[in-house]
Amino acid sequence: MGAFPPERGAREHSKRHRLLGVGGLLVLVGVVLPVLVNAVSPRPAVWVMRRLPESPAVVVGLFGEDLDRVVTHPKLSLPVRSAPDAGLILYTPKDARGDSSNGSRPLVLWIHGGGWCGGFAEEYGAYTKVLAAQGFTVASLDYALAPEHQYPTPVQQAMAALD
Repeated sequence: MGAFPPERGAREHSKRHRLLGVGGLLVLVGVVLPVLVNAVSPRPAVWVMRRLPESPAVVVGLFGEDLDRVVTHPKLSLPVRSAPDAGLILYTPKDARGDSSNGSRPLVLWIHGGGWCGGFAEEYGAYTKVLAAQGFTVASLDYALAPEHQYPTPVQQAMAALD
């Protein structure tokens, strides 16, 4: 005879099947369903990506005093042929007198991450200010995002910023 009475063995067997069923359902919902949804439309993945937190707190903590030595200029509208206008924010370092117009300096064009579908220029202001505090003029591009704007729109905007 077995170690368990028949009714107890049947309950253990049934409990294992339920656990396997729940595990399989979790895999289906957590892995397979998002892959299938993303194959039909990128919008759900873009929605999630746009809501992920991005915090420049570490940069501010390490370089806080440098950020005060930078002038943030108002966003400019950058005309782009055959595409919507892009935004461009300039960051320039102040000199010892607090003046930000002291001659020519190297220019860094900052194109934020996000795979052309997430993020915005202001979100990375702390990073661009750190570069500007080191003596660079930084132009931060605010490009049009997918899926509202299709490829190659953001690339055209980036190329217009380089012109």
